Amino acid sequence: KDDVELMTVNQVARLFGVTRWSIFKWMQRIPDFPKSVTPAGCQIKFIKQEILDFFYKEVNSYAEAKSTYSAIGIS
Repeated sequence: KDDVELMTVNQVARLFGVTRWSIFKWMQRIPDFPKSVTPAGCQIKFIKQEILDFFYKEVNSYAEAKSTYSAIGIS
């Protein structure tokens, strides 16, 4: 069986450069934000690969939008 790497809320917050509170809000407000994989009452953890996939998707979306705005003269 393959071991799945997990990330804590603190680790996810550091990756995105936000607070823990932001991660908790994103869990409630962003439908495609990765779901936690821990039982109730335990420290919240996420599957690392799901977080990284979401992170890179968001970074790429931001870069594409920034490139589009730049191309049409909006900074």
